[in-house]
Amino acid sequence: MPNINFLKDRRTEIRARKKKDRKILQYGLIAFSICFAAFFAVTSYRIILKVSLNKIIKQQDEEKTVIDDNLETELEYKLLAHKLKLVKGVFDERSNKQEAIRFFTLLLANTTYNKGISYEEKKLTLKLQTRNIFTLEETLNLIASKEVTEKYSKIKQQEILRNNDGTYDIELIIDLET
Repeated sequence: MPNINFLKDRRTEIRARKKKDRKILQYGLIAFSICFAAFFAVTSYRIILKVSLNKIIKQQDEEKTVIDDNLETELEYKLLAHKLKLVKGVFDERSNKQEAIRFFTLLLANTTYNKGISYEEKKLTLKLQTRNIFTLEETLNLIASKEVTEKYSKIKQQEILRNNDGTYDIELIIDLET
């Protein structure tokens, strides 16, 4: 009878299975190592992003507090700038008025006497008095001259009145809005 060794085949099978198990274990360890490395890389990257985000949020909060601290100063600056614009407008208006008064005073100094000046709503009113009809005519010619109409295009003679003593009163309205 032949000698049958059932264990020999069994040992061969076990060895083959052990080799397979080792290869599976080896592939499993490699896969696990790759997954662990990927997990570690992703986690590390996430931590780095979180730290960067926290820094950015902190900088943003600091900048916001700086802006909030400067808000009052900025409002004061805007208010001051607005006030300065208004003051400049007043001074420009005043300058225009003074220039017009000076111009007409010098122009009509030899022919008229200034009885009054008023200023309302960017309109300058001059109340003048001439000595006689000849100075009245000279004054009217001066007012209608090219020099005056070029500089002050909106000028109106309101009324001319003759007084008992032979003098004439003239009221000029000069619109300074240009």
